[in-house]
Formats: sequence, structure tokens, C-alpha cells
Amino acid sequence: MAVPIVIVGATEHIGKAVIAGMQPDYEGIVPNFHTNKGSFLSNPAVILFCTSIQAASSEIPYILRGEAPPSQSSTIASGNFGAAPKAVVFGGAWSEEDVLSVQSALQGARGSEGLVLLMKDAGRPEPPLGPTYGKHIVERVKMTMGEVVGGRGGEGPHAGVVWY
Repeated sequence: MAVPIVIVGATEHIGKAVIAGMQPDYEGIVPNFHTNKGSFLSNPAVILFCTSIQAASSEIPYILRGEAPPSQSSTIASGNFGAAPKAVVFGGAWSEEDVLSVQSALQGARGSEGLVLLMKDAGRPEPPLGPTYGKHIVERVKMTMGEVVGGRGGEGPHAGVVWY
């Protein structure tokens, strides 16, 4: 079974490619990662995809409780809200301030304990935009998720936020 995740991305076009690249390991909820009784499942799944910081701040609390949001900014993810996401992955369009804004909106929300937010490390080298860019980013996210799942933590700018 896939690990449920939420992805927050600027466009559905890129989001579809990222979701496809994350499967079968992760099930995406746009906005991130699913767990089963507090532990990661063997494969991740994107259950929610959010197209804005405002959408992520309002939609993710619902899915943390196992409920469908009253409205969704996107429907390209699985929509399987039966298991709470284990992580929220932010695309490169979002700033540190954006990520911290969502983190603040989720503080104290039921089901947010242990939720990890992944943000792109703009200081890491990467290929130019083009055919290999998306695949490269997906591999970085998968590698970081593997470290987080494996209990090796990860480095990041703030508690609960990890760079990929």
C-alpha cells in the first residue's frame, strides 16, 4: 500500500507528472503522505494536490481528520482521504515564508502530529528546466522521503520542515 502524501504545486500540468513519478510508492493528496496507524505504508500515494498556499492551509486540516475538504483547488490526486497524509511536499514555486504559513495554519490541527513538510532546497544543483527536470526533482523527493521514513530525519530550515 502506498504512503499518503499531499503535494502543493503551482500548476496541474507539472503536478500530474510529479504524481505519476511518485507512484506506486506514494499516493498523493494534493496538497501529501498517508500513514497507517502512525507508521509509513510500504508505498506512498498522492491523495491531495493543492494549487495555492491558501488552498493548502484550508484543505489539509480536513484531510488530516480523514474528511474531504468542502471544496478542492484541484482534483488530479487520488482523493483517498481514508488515511492521513504523512508529509506535504511543496514544489519549487513556493518560498520558505509560504511553507511556514501553511505550517502555522496546521499547528494544533487534529492529526498534524508528526506531519513533515518538504520544501525544495534551492541551493542544490539541478538540471535546467526541460525533459529531465521533473524526473530529477521526483528522485530528490523520493530519496528524502526514504530518509524520513527510515528515521534518519533530514535537514531543513525549521523544525518540521525538511529540504529535498
